[in-house]
Amino acid sequence: MSKKKFAKLTRNGKVVMEKECDYLDKSYGGVVKYGNDYMEGEVARDWKGGKDYPRYEICTHNGSELIFTDGGKEVYGARSYDILAYGAEVVLDLVGTVTVKPLISSGAPEFLELNKMIKVPKVVRFDWKDHEAPGNVGMKFWQALWDILPDGKIICCCAGGHGRTGTAAASLMIARGWSAEAAIEQVRSGYCSKAIEGKDQEDYLADLAAGMFE
Repeated sequence: MSKKKFAKLTRNGKVVMEKECDYLDKSYGGVVKYGNDYMEGEVARDWKGGKDYPRYEICTHNGSELIFTDGGKEVYGARSYDILAYGAEVVLDLVGTVTVKPLISSGAPEFLELNKMIKVPKVVRFDWKDHEAPGNVGMKFWQALWDILPDGKIICCCAGGHGRTGTAAASLMIARGWSAEAAIEQVRSGYCSKAIEGKDQEDYLADLAAGMFE
């Protein structure tokens, strides 16, 4: 008989739910699955292969976590498949898969009319590979993007809500006068310690702040 598998769902480093999980889903990097929820897990043993798996840290970022504010603009972070986008002005979709659909998708006309009462954000899709920096995109781009963004809630999102999300938010901060070090620290301490993944993204932010890219 295989050992039981348990999963912990965490938000901002705090365990909010703990359950026995259904099975180990290797397609998500060893993350355990409970129903339709993927969670951080301590997996004793895979019952099929008899192989031990380590504990995996999985965050749930739904767009309610503020990264920084500047003037009337508020920048938040999210995972693309956890995102709660209603009420936001713009979603910067860094993974290219986000579609914000009407809250009420079918029903009598009087019910569909209620969708007009819900603010649906504009979605701006980027072609940005996972775990990478955005090439030689320079300061002028981020400054121009900031100027175009409206006041209100702006959500940066990618697959995990870490690498591209953190790098984009930090790039906007640098465009507003932050140093690379201060921007990275704010993103990691105020949003998520896993944000901005790897040396390539850190180096990009340092080069951006140093004026290496126009």
